[in-house]
Amino acid sequence: MDKSAPPKDRKVLRTGFTTGACAGAAAKAAPRCLVQGSMLSDIETTLPNRTRVTFALARCERLDERAICSVIKDAGDDPDCTHGAELIAEVELRTDPGIEPEEALVWLESPRLGWD
Repeated sequence: MDKSAPPKDRKVLRTGFTTGACAGAAAKAAPRCLVQGSMLSDIETTLPNRTRVTFALARCERLDERAICSVIKDAGDDPDCTHGAELIAEVELRTDPGIEPEEALVWLESPRLGWD
């Protein structure tokens, strides 16, 4: 096994984020927007490796008893088919407790997914 150091002139790759990290950031921002009533431009979150990162929000809206926030996925220099996709989280303030399975929806819309 070769354990030599990488060449010094090696190009530094630009890092990106997983789809889950981006979706999680949007999901963290939406209830904060709803409860605090503040329109956010970004949201800070902690990745599983304990690194704190700030995600820019592409969208942050409060509509009566609902809030919608989104993050545009940046996959860095290793883009996948979700690179550039808008990951949206929507929450609604309700009087009854709990989440009904049919109300917990996740969907993806991107021409790069090839699902048209």
